Amino acid sequence: MTFANPALAINTFIKLTIMIVLAFLGAHNVKLRWHCSLALLVGHLVSTAASLFFYFYAPAANYRDFLLTSSIVDAVLSVLFVWVMIRFKQYSHDYARPKEFPEFYSLPHRLTTIFYYAFGTILGLIVPGVLFLRLFLDGASGWGAVYGYPDPQVCNTLTKYSTLSLLSFLMARREALRESLYKTILWPYSVSVIASALWLLAGVLFTVSVETRPGGAAQVDWYYMVNVATDGGVVLLFLGLRKMFYDVEYSISAMSPSSAQNVAALDDAFYGGDPDDHSATVQSIDRHIGDIRGRKRGLLNFPFWIVEHILAMVYGLHVGFSSMDREHQRSFLRRSVLRTPRERAASFIPELADVVYKIGTAVHALTTLARFSLNKHRAAAGYVPADARDRLQSDYPSAPPPFVQIAPLPLGPDDTHNDKRTIPSPKPLIAPRVSTPVGELPIPDEVDYLIVGSGAGGAAMASVCQARGDAGQPQCAMHKPEQDGRCDQSRPRNGIEGHRLKVRLSQPPHEIAAIGEFLGNRHDENGTRDAAHDPESAQPGMAPPPVFRALHLPAAENVRR
Repeated sequence: MTFANPALAINTFIKLTIMIVLAFLGAHNVKLRWHCSLALLVGHLVSTAASLFFYFYAPAANYRDFLLTSSIVDAVLSVLFVWVMIRFKQYSHDYARPKEFPEFYSLPHRLTTIFYYAFGTILGLIVPGVLFLRLFLDGASGWGAVYGYPDPQVCNTLTKYSTLSLLSFLMARREALRESLYKTILWPYSVSVIASALWLLAGVLFTVSVETRPGGAAQVDWYYMVNVATDGGVVLLFLGLRKMFYDVEYSISAMSPSSAQNVAALDDAFYGGDPDDHSATVQSIDRHIGDIRGRKRGLLNFPFWIVEHILAMVYGLHVGFSSMDREHQRSFLRRSVLRTPRERAASFIPELADVVYKIGTAVHALTTLARFSLNKHRAAAGYVPADARDRLQSDYPSAPPPFVQIAPLPLGPDDTHNDKRTIPSPKPLIAPRVSTPVGELPIPDEVDYLIVGSGAGGAAMASVCQARGDAGQPQCAMHKPEQDGRCDQSRPRNGIEGHRLKVRLSQPPHEIAAIGEFLGNRHDENGTRDAAHDPESAQPGMAPPPVFRALHLPAAENVRR
């Protein structure tokens, strides 16, 4: 009976897609459960009423038993949906219609609202139109043949349009609900376009006809073309409005709406917070992607898209990561994405688990970087910017790190905290011209040695090499520091643990230490703790305080910080 009318079979597939998507959305998000149950209730009530109507309207039909069974099952399910709505009504307030200020509407917001209202109205008017085609046309050709037989598929068509109409009106002025339920429209209409195109292609290869109510057959290839055009237009208009809405409302230009939605959901899952925090995180990642040139720019959208659609579907049949509530999101990340090495090794496909873990690590790193690039969250984590530390209020640090407190703000125009502190220094400050580029030299095709990095270490090495090297001769080579084996563990002779680079010229080696705040163990030339720079050295097992290490050039090189 399903393939007696391939045209209406498409509507049956759409109706099933809508019901499945709504069921899984409600199952994985307790806050959406009331709205999903409402849409499912309306759809099953329409199906029950239509099945009973055609059961009595066509007493000689050979599918009356199917209609009666369908009406009974739909009625029982309707009772269950009513119970779910009563049980979970208290969790639905997050998706209630918000208080709005029309003067603050943006153009995409207004167009989106108009689209959903117009779409819902058109779908609602199609319901009586389908009934008219079924009841008042002969069903032998044209639209009457498409919507004239069999009646169970006509019931599915009525259920489809009634449910979609209700969803459109619900989402018109509820932005949060729209972001969670938009797939109930996008996915069914995408299925419709694909199914219509397949039937149209099948009609080219062999004859595809629909069985009519009088018992004949009708060719309706034109209907598939109309369906591809109309439903495809709905999908394109839907995606275009969604893209415009995200570009304007969230001020993004490099990310797709699905990726941006996933970033906001990941930020909420990892750290919580309010929608403004999530929006700021989305904008931060979008700016980061926008600053990247070349083909890799588009690849940064890909991990978020995979988490949103692919991984959510593969691991647990979730409709989308952003459609889950926070508890389900955190459970999904812990159990399916960010698993421990032992769990990944014991998984069904360890190689797949490793790939998923790397994707999860990437999206977690980008989300964390974006979140803590904001002053609000850095302050909550205890980070104090360097310019706000009390020891760095002058041109030279007033004390070794760490700082004691945040430098106070001035209380008035005569407060001394308005002025930069003056601390005597044994050497002058570097001229601004030294660090101010005015041009860009061409990059040569061949070099003797390449110094990677322009920080304190790389810049100092480049300066020394340029000052002491001869033109056309190898200027410098880099190697690890010598190790001292006289201690319990090998340590470099330079007195600081870790890797250190040396510049080897024709003269004796020039040791270069990076400028910055260093936290680690200090050792002197004999391999013992340096008490002069480590006040905690007399307390074994305790972490020593950080020590500021200045640039060290034993030879008379005119290189200053």
